[in-house]
Amino acid sequence: KGSGVTLETLLTCDRSLSLGMGDPASTSGALAPLAFLFMPRDIRPEACFKRISVADRDQHLFQVATGALDVAAANDVALRVLAQQNPQLAAQLEPVWISPPIPEGGILVRSDLDPVLKEKIRSFFLSYSERSGAAGDRQRQVLASLGWSRFVAAEETYLDPVREMMAARDEAEARARGDRAAARAAAEKRRTLQARREVRP
Repeated sequence: KGSGVTLETLLTCDRSLSLGMGDPASTSGALAPLAFLFMPRDIRPEACFKRISVADRDQHLFQVATGALDVAAANDVALRVLAQQNPQLAAQLEPVWISPPIPEGGILVRSDLDPVLKEKIRSFFLSYSERSGAAGDRQRQVLASLGWSRFVAAEETYLDPVREMMAARDEAEARARGDRAAARAAAEKRRTLQARREVRP
């Protein structure tokens, strides 16, 4: 906070800022910024920043708050936890960009799983806590202890943000190894998913 870093200065790409990113497989720490912030603007972070630190988000939040890093990727859960645990440190942070919503808490099954078994699993979760009587009461207590109320079926597009992030990662990796055809294919997939996201209400 008060550093003068804005989204505009972040995207200037003059190699004057340091950036904290998570593990390359991290959704909020790497994939989301790559897919939703940098790739749509044709920005390669390694060409933009004077230094890129790869570490966990807690370390990066501390480094940004104390001035050791200019900017870092994190998620809203980490920011809420920091605000509860160390409000003074959290007060030193200010978001300059927020990604589109990212799915969390989904229950997934392998695509090659037997369809009968998939349906049994799906039915179990969708009916969990919906029963009446003592069994339903116990299930509702279990969910309440987790801060949940019930499970709902996901639409086919639920994982599109993850698919878009994976396409952005694939595009970046293909560019890095000089595979133009793979980069074009991944870019087309990313743009298709991005267009679908942007027209969704």
